[in-house]
Amino acid sequence: MDVCRLNASGKRDPHLSTFSGKKYSFQGYCSYTLVRDCSRNTPYFDISADFRGRFQPTQPPTRMVSVTVRIDEGDAYTFLEDHTILVNDRPVPEKLLLIGEDNGYIQHVDGTVEMHLKKDDVFLKWNGKNHEASVSIGNKDLAGKLCGMFGDGSKVKGHDLLKSDGTKTFNTTEFAESWVIKGSCP
Repeated sequence: MDVCRLNASGKRDPHLSTFSGKKYSFQGYCSYTLVRDCSRNTPYFDISADFRGRFQPTQPPTRMVSVTVRIDEGDAYTFLEDHTILVNDRPVPEKLLLIGEDNGYIQHVDGTVEMHLKKDDVFLKWNGKNHEASVSIGNKDLAGKLCGMFGDGSKVKGHDLLKSDGTKTFNTTEFAESWVIKGSCP
């Protein structure tokens, strides 16, 4: 990936890495905001992941079992462990989907699902089998204007753990729990 892009990821049980490179692990059992465009009142994109226990839904170790991308508070695209793609909770059989009128695409490539949103140059890669998600953002104007478990994108070390209410913490569990999506916990 291009070094000028903002890059963050979550892997396995889950080990997360923010846009500024802070690494932490988190054992949650709900859906959480990974990254959202916080530069506008209505975010253009909102990427979340559902975390569940590997053997029991609410017992560690946990891992990401699906990733959902909501665009302009409209259509929701969900990618499952088996790489099934849901659009607004309905499965679609296609291996290549165009988003809107030339807004981007979703495709299957070598065991992963890839999504590219042209606006803001957002690239998501999901490998459900390995429970890995990575997000890369090319719009440099969003640096410092993102929010979620992947950080604000400013690449400033002290800005990694900003909770959803805008306050800072040094406790990664407190930080991650602030990004829970209401009603998503078992």
